[in-house]
Amino acid sequence: MSGEMIAIIAATIALAGVIVPGMRGMRRDMNRLEVRLTERMGALEAKFTERMGALEAKLTERMGALETKLTERMGALETQLTERIARLEGAFEGSTRGREPRKTRH
Repeated sequence: MSGEMIAIIAATIALAGVIVPGMRGMRRDMNRLEVRLTERMGALEAKFTERMGALEAKLTERMGALETKLTERMGALETQLTERIARLEGAFEGSTRGREPRKTRH
């Protein structure tokens, strides 16, 4: 074997001696980061779920209040409409009292 080949093999062995432990360290770091990321995602998901629950409760409450207001308003409008119809019917009956019924052609 030539001196160059021996130098290349020695450099490869030395490089492998540095790369392999570095790769192990990277794997450990990646595993730790994965665990931290999973924990963080779990915490954020719990926080998000809590906020969504609070917003849903608030929205349900507001919708209930709006439904109550609308029901009350519809009742008031219905009462006003009934009163106006009664007035119009009374006015119509009053205007036709003194008249003779119209004759039909048939």
